[in-house]
Order: sequence, then structure tokens, then C-alpha cells
Amino acid sequence: MTEAEWLSEPNFVLHVQHVEPRASARKLRLLAAAFCRAAGDLLDHPELIASVDAIERYADGATSAAELEKARSHARIVAVQAYEKYVRWSETNVREGLNPMVQHQVAWAVAFAGTTPLPVSAVGTRMGEAVASKAGANTDMLAETVVSPEFIPVLRAVVWDAFGNPFQPVAFEPAWRTEAATTLANQMYESRDFSAMPALANELEKAGCTNPVMLGHCRNAKAPHFRGCWVLDGVLKKE
Repeated sequence: MTEAEWLSEPNFVLHVQHVEPRASARKLRLLAAAFCRAAGDLLDHPELIASVDAIERYADGATSAAELEKARSHARIVAVQAYEKYVRWSETNVREGLNPMVQHQVAWAVAFAGTTPLPVSAVGTRMGEAVASKAGANTDMLAETVVSPEFIPVLRAVVWDAFGNPFQPVAFEPAWRTEAATTLANQMYESRDFSAMPALANELEKAGCTNPVMLGHCRNAKAPHFRGCWVLDGVLKKE
């Protein structure tokens, strides 16, 4: 993949394939978790939310492989239960409520995110299928499953949040890691509330950062942010 393709190619899978060989295990696991969170309210089952939390903790070395396996197992159970609901739902004449296939696909995405070896792209694809199911696609068990075309740019943006532009890596200056910047970055990382990213840009500027890509990423209101964001990782010295 060339830089021009990185900037123009809509297929997030190709972006993942480009960065995967050189990325850390932590970064890839957090990318998988970010894919699960990217669809917002579709990740609404308490067991699935807890599983994604555990997957992130495992990525950061804060929990064990046994806990990761437990998270994966819980997600698989939710997937099976949702599929059983889907079978009953699909057999009724009046299909009320949300298609249970949505939760089935979200649960499988979470299960994949907790799997080793990690099928990163498959996590995003499953979430794209869940978004399509919510929109009315994927309601027939025998039909080919589709991925929401509207969600594919979102998945690509998630990859960009984690890796920036790998063709123009930013050399992070130690002087930018002021107490104010690191405190703000750590608060966002721990809370998963990234609304203070523009404030982080201000602190980086005060510390002497003039890099337009880094500051632009912080101030881009349309850019998603998750644990593993390349700017936060730079501030917090995470790989």
C-alpha cells in the first residue's frame, strides 16, 4: 500500500493488513476493542460491555490470559443465545423489535476480539454486519451477509485513530510530555471520555508542539478516539 492509497482507499481491511505486521500485540488488541465500540449503542449488552473492558485491560497487561478467555467465552454464550432468539424471531409473522441478529453479530465481534491469534479484520467486519442488520439487511438466514457500506469509513477512521499516517510517523518530543498534557491524556485514557482532545492539543502547543497532523487529529471533531489513539499513546509513552 502506498501513502496515496492509505489516504484514499475506503476498505479498512487493507489498512489493517498494512499495519498488522509491524504493530504491537497491545495496539492490535485495542484496535479490535475499538471496532467493537465504534458502533456506539449496538454494544449494549452488559456481558459484552464487560468483555470489551476485559479485552482492553488484557491489552494493557492489567489482567490475565484466563480473564481474556473468560471474556471470550461470555461473548460466545451471548452470541448463541441471540441466535436462538433470531431463529424464533425469523419464524414469526410479525417481527417486532430489533433483529436479534444484530446482537448475535456484535457478540461474535467481541468474541473474535478476545481470541488468540487475533483476527482483527474479522472483528470490524462483524460489527459492519451488525450495523447492516440494524438497518434492515441480513434478515434472512439463507441470504449472503452484507457489511454496512456507511460503516466502512467509520472502521477506517478507527484504524487511523490507532496508527495515524504510518507513511509520515510523528517523532514525539519528550518536552511535549508536560505534567498537564500527561495528566489530561491519562484521564481520557482511563475514563474513555475523549472529549478533552482539543484541550490536549492546546497543552501540546503550549509545550512547543507545532505538528499540524498531531494537533489536527486532536481537534478534528469528526475523528473517533479510543484507547490506543496514536496521540494519546505518544503522550503516555505506550507502544
